[in-house]
Amino acid sequence: MAAKAKLKACPVLKFTVSHDIARDFHGKGDGGTVNVDVHTPSRIAKVGQITVDVYGFRETIAQVGWIHVDPAFRRCNVGTQLYEHAARATCQIFKTPLSSDRQRSGTSQAFWAKQVAKGRAICVEPSRAPAHREDAAFTDPVHNRAGCSYYQLKRCGIRSLRGARRRR
Repeated sequence: MAAKAKLKACPVLKFTVSHDIARDFHGKGDGGTVNVDVHTPSRIAKVGQITVDVYGFRETIAQVGWIHVDPAFRRCNVGTQLYEHAARATCQIFKTPLSSDRQRSGTSQAFWAKQVAKGRAICVEPSRAPAHREDAAFTDPVHNRAGCSYYQLKRCGIRSLRGARRRR
């Protein structure tokens, strides 16, 4: 089976956000899901998807449950844009900032580490587990490793998760 060819230029893509609010037996919405799908403009090909699980006990947490980007569309900022749309939606709908899952791929770990370095996210729960094993592939899950069990954006209203943050 031949490998998929990389794109020469990144196309314009269409993002679709949907959500579901879970109701408890009192009729209150204390959780739910946010889904963001990305397609080519003609909607022929699905390029990627992110799913955020929102739940709350003492406080509401919006945790990325799953993210996938078609390998042919990597390096086109599709993953970052999925995170941006998901972050906006969780803030607007559930009034809580986006957080990572405890089990992350290497690419997801790199994204969250970059957000911490740029001052947009914090490590909510530190971990002593090592960041990488010698026998692990970059796509293997990072479970409670890399010094942090999970990350969270510092606040709602962060406009962009790309590039360098604005200087003051």
